[in-house]
Amino acid sequence: MEDNSNASKNLATLEIFFTKSLEHFDQACKTLKDKSSFYFSLANKQLVIHTAGKTLQETTCQALKHIEISSPIQEVTSLEIFVWDEKESGINLPTHPWETPTDLVEDSFVQFNLAHYFVSQYDNLSILYIFNQQTNQAICILKDATTLNNSFISSPYFKIIAIWASKQKLNILHAGCVSIDNKAVLIVGRSGKGKSSTSVQCLIGGLNYLSDDYVLVDWNGENPIAYSLFNTGKLKNKHIERFNKIQGEYKQGILDKNNKPLLFLYPLFKDKIRSSAEIKAIIVPNITSESKASYHRISAAESLRALAPSTLIQLKINNLNQLNSLAKLTRTLPNYELNIGSDLDDISLKVKEIIDSL
Repeated sequence: MEDNSNASKNLATLEIFFTKSLEHFDQACKTLKDKSSFYFSLANKQLVIHTAGKTLQETTCQALKHIEISSPIQEVTSLEIFVWDEKESGINLPTHPWETPTDLVEDSFVQFNLAHYFVSQYDNLSILYIFNQQTNQAICILKDATTLNNSFISSPYFKIIAIWASKQKLNILHAGCVSIDNKAVLIVGRSGKGKSSTSVQCLIGGLNYLSDDYVLVDWNGENPIAYSLFNTGKLKNKHIERFNKIQGEYKQGILDKNNKPLLFLYPLFKDKIRSSAEIKAIIVPNITSESKASYHRISAAESLRALAPSTLIQLKINNLNQLNSLAKLTRTLPNYELNIGSDLDDISLKVKEIIDSL
């Protein structure tokens, strides 16, 4: 265990690195002759993303465009993210003061906390985050934005947003979320159980869409509120062809290592994407060989078994308090199992029935 003097010294060097990184961001803006700022309403709070150069505006902000606002919100807690691309700008990150492995493979990462700083490094610095939690300022340095993986593009700045949200006493769940008016249901379960298919089919079937993967939840008040994070959906290639109402542009996307196209649902479905709604129930989808869909009530314990593992694993959380919160959520709300059949139109009809009954 390092002594206090070493810890103080390491913190000081990290603070210097953060300051230099902000200076390098300014250099990148000057080199590219462009600095742009984008404002987003995130759970009624303000997220600001500053980009150096035009390229990053589409590659790193497209998944957030549905919650973009035209002007700053006054007197709210803000999160600022400064991002630049080393390849486009020719401005490299400063020499970092920590030791990291030189053989990190794709999708691997190193991360650590030191005092109020959080650092996360991916794939031999293809992506580097450093977040100053005292100032709510984060820096994102990209080695080459044109080679970003599907995970980043579908949920940009996810690590930073997750840590910031926790500070705001908000929770991110690995769940889909759809609604009718202000009544929403969470759609939960591990990958391959029909979570994305159900969420996207409900959107096609006329319901409002908040999420198919990650949703921000505030359960500090009397009723839990879901807030949309990203406007993306993912379906496996073998499934996407079943969604014959997703035509042309809807099918465009970037394949990830699992060959799951990334669908940007905004602006094409902009009238059906909601920024928030009150959570009224939890639905656990289950793919069957039947034709028609069906549903029935299940226990809170069954719902928790579908919700907790994927949320804790996806978010890299090992926290008893988080598990207790998820358990409380499933005990508070009615829980349903939705048996999905081959008749896709029947999925949204059954979800509508559930919501209408709440």
